[in-house]
Amino acid sequence: MTGDFYKRNVKTQPMAKKKNSKLVPIFSLIIIIAGLVVAAFLIRRPQNFKPQAAVSDPLAGVSAVASGSSCQCTGSTSACANFATQNKCTANKKCQWACPAQATVTSPNGGEVWQRGKTYRITWNQTQAAGSTGLFLYTRGTGGDTYLGAIAYYVSNKEGANYYDWTIGASGTTNPPDGNNIIVAVGLYDSNASLISSDKSNNPFTIVSPTPTPAPQATVLTPNGGEIWQRGTTHQITWNQTRAAGSTGLFLYTRSSTGDTYLGAIAYYVSNVAGTNTYAWTIGASGTTNPPDGSNIVVAVGLYDSNGNLISSDKSDNPFTVVSASVPQATLTSPNGGEVWSRGTTHRITWNQTQAAGSTGLFLYTRGTAGDTYLGAIAYYVSNRQGANYYDWNIGASGTTNPPNGSNILVGVGLYNSSANLISSDKSDAPFTITP
Repeated sequence: MTGDFYKRNVKTQPMAKKKNSKLVPIFSLIIIIAGLVVAAFLIRRPQNFKPQAAVSDPLAGVSAVASGSSCQCTGSTSACANFATQNKCTANKKCQWACPAQATVTSPNGGEVWQRGKTYRITWNQTQAAGSTGLFLYTRGTGGDTYLGAIAYYVSNKEGANYYDWTIGASGTTNPPDGNNIIVAVGLYDSNASLISSDKSNNPFTIVSPTPTPAPQATVLTPNGGEIWQRGTTHQITWNQTRAAGSTGLFLYTRSSTGDTYLGAIAYYVSNVAGTNTYAWTIGASGTTNPPDGSNIVVAVGLYDSNGNLISSDKSDNPFTVVSASVPQATLTSPNGGEVWSRGTTHRITWNQTQAAGSTGLFLYTRGTAGDTYLGAIAYYVSNRQGANYYDWNIGASGTTNPPNGSNILVGVGLYNSSANLISSDKSDAPFTITP
């Protein structure tokens, strides 16, 4: 028994060793296969280049399939075939490679001149849709391309032609500086935001700032020196503008040896067009919108932008004169002394006025050694115009509008302003006679 037991044990030990020697290679084989699978996965996985906002170049390198790997290209496009050749794809069916989407910038592609502040169409082609598409800016120098920033993420992303309308604003992250070295790039990303394809303008294009539009200019035409304008009358202020502004205003100054003194505004928001403009100015009593009498008056025009800032102005080249309105004067012409008018008859009273007044009235007086005595009014609001005027007077019974009999009768004419204040009057030079 002992011997048999020994023999059995002796035989068992080698058998145990033989069993362990078989397990070790199998376990090692499993590890090796797992490693190959992981390696193949890592080889197939693109590098993780995600879009960056400003500093990092989002198109800096893309490695899809390592050189020497064995993969089958399943696409049918020429891009796929080229990709397969470049990456040494083979017909190993255990590892198939589906060609990634390819992008080609078509505009701007070199030589274009695009103006800041305008909108232009960036165009590109894609062999197929990607996870997403982004557009980016570069400047090209002798040392290579310098990344500026993103124009836009998640733009049009489809097979075939795509476009994005880009408004070029002020220089900054999404807008390049002025220059003839500008490049646009398109980048295609997979669903994990890993870069799979990119393309840039073949040659640089140019960004220019627009030529600044000159501010509108104004020139006063009248009054421009030497005019004599009378208070109470209306005159045309005229000026030219090279173009319309936000608004236009007219202003008053007096000129002296030490400079111009501002008086006030004539009017705001007057005519504001390119070319000749006019404003009808009625010169009233002296005040803010009307100057004092004098030969030192200046009119100015001011042009303002939409924010109310002054952008251009001009004044009369030389002063003009404002004078007070002359007072209308009246002169009685009949009866003017010596006439004999009978009661119950009609006679024409006549007078001249140098100009129209507010109103005109006719009155009766008797003359004595102590002066003239007022009897009453013949009529109010009679004819009132520049030149000759008349009133047909029927002499009735003695009373307020008819004098007593006598050889000492006078007629008077009075001119009144719009406030009913007497501004001028005249009487018969000598008395006339009223008879029964």
